[in-house]
Amino acid sequence: MSLGAGVVTLGVAAALMGGAAVAVAETGTDSASSSSSESSSSSPASTGGTASTSSTDGPSSADPAPSAAEPADTPAKADGSDPGTTSSTSSASTGTVPKGTVSAMTVKISAPEAPKKSAPPKEAAAETPSAPTESTPAVIVDTPITQPVEAAPTTPAPKSDTPPARSNSASRVTTTTSAAAVTLAASQRVVAPAPVTLQTLLAGFVAQMQYIFFNQAPTITVPKIATGQGFVSGTLSATSGNGQPLIYKVVKQPKYGTVSLDAATGAYTYTPMDVLVTPGITDSFTVSVDNGAALRLTGLAGVVQQSLHSVAKALHMAGSDTAVTGVNITATGTGKYGDPGNAAYWQQQSYGDCQMMATAAVIGQLTQGTPPTEQSILTEASQTKSVVHRGYIWDFSDPDSGTNSEDAVVLLKNHGIIAELSSFDGNKATFANGLLQFEKLKVALAQGKAVMTSVNANTLWAASAFGGDGSSFTDPNHSIVVIAVDATNGKVMVNDSGLPDGRAMEVPLGAFLWGWQSTGFDLIVAQLAEPAVTADTASSYALAA
Repeated sequence: MSLGAGVVTLGVAAALMGGAAVAVAETGTDSASSSSSESSSSSPASTGGTASTSSTDGPSSADPAPSAAEPADTPAKADGSDPGTTSSTSSASTGTVPKGTVSAMTVKISAPEAPKKSAPPKEAAAETPSAPTESTPAVIVDTPITQPVEAAPTTPAPKSDTPPARSNSASRVTTTTSAAAVTLAASQRVVAPAPVTLQTLLAGFVAQMQYIFFNQAPTITVPKIATGQGFVSGTLSATSGNGQPLIYKVVKQPKYGTVSLDAATGAYTYTPMDVLVTPGITDSFTVSVDNGAALRLTGLAGVVQQSLHSVAKALHMAGSDTAVTGVNITATGTGKYGDPGNAAYWQQQSYGDCQMMATAAVIGQLTQGTPPTEQSILTEASQTKSVVHRGYIWDFSDPDSGTNSEDAVVLLKNHGIIAELSSFDGNKATFANGLLQFEKLKVALAQGKAVMTSVNANTLWAASAFGGDGSSFTDPNHSIVVIAVDATNGKVMVNDSGLPDGRAMEVPLGAFLWGWQSTGFDLIVAQLAEPAVTADTASSYALAA
């Protein structure tokens, strides 16, 4: 009986010791809060000295339960898992678990704590609680945990001989940095060019032979007149002929604006002069399209290539590399040019001196002053050498002899006015020539310049309800000043010195062009000359600046 009682006593003692160890592992060493420590110390398993010794020297929840023969002061063994993870253990005891402890299948996951070195067994009263640290709320799960759990930031733990544990966040940073480095390295890789094969060499040779000896010329579709308000855009259409990419190029710029052209697509945008944006203008430019640019060689090889290509073209074996076409533009607007207010400079003639009176009106218009009187302008002309015939421009002994446009340019120059004369052969001038001159006339008016023309008087007067004098309708016999054009309504406003009421006289556009054609569309465009910069004026500019 004594032996049996001893065995039973030892069994009960072992069960109590196992329960005390589990209770201490759950509550005695938890540093999350002071209340946990207090509950551990007040639990039945930690009241006696033996229980206190077990809570210090006993195994942690991360280690298997040691055998009865293992020394009590053996340090806790690492299990290879993340320091922040504890493993579940089964109680080796088959006895009843004391109140306040956890079962063998329950695991408590909390923030990791720096491991402490085991201390020699001391009395329970001498046990020192660990420094309080922050931790995440405990999570109770019913199954064993095998993956690492990231711990919340904690306050510095007491110095320990154990190396600091690595956190999962540090591992993630390292992984991210490595991925970025890999991405950067990949982006900096140099892709090797495709290897030259026999097939590519053969294809290049065939393309060169076809270009040199059998090139097919490109074709370009003649575009319709492009219109637009202020700015005009469009795209040219062309066919390569030899399968090579086309290159578009402007070979002749427009007169009254600028054009931008996409060399690869043929898309263009025409922009008129600023003074023509409101009234509008008709203009044109010339474009070439080239299908040989991609195949032309340089250096000595290029010289040989083009020599053979020229021979092939001369023999009509190969076609031209380029095709050329004109592009007509109409920038729409109000259609009104000039200033009808310039009617103030009109004067009536008394002799056959319409050219001299038109010259006097232009001088007044450009200088914005009183125009020369008929007597004063004739006196000046009688003292100025003619550039057309021998003698002077005007002869008082023959007042009906008339004057020439070239001599009018000379008189204007005497007054600091630059004048440009242009015309076509009166016997061969075409309607297309007239349209070109008419656009030039409109642009000059829009720019604030003065305009003089020579016409057949009867054509204009008959169309203006003044009636003709019965003379020819085809001879050039009169000079006038054009002060405004209303192209939208088809009217031209002129200062005509040959009529008593010739101030700001309106003439139908058709009649004006018809009467103007008799002179080959003779046109004088005049403007004030830029002041010459002398040493004195340069000094005055410098002082003003």
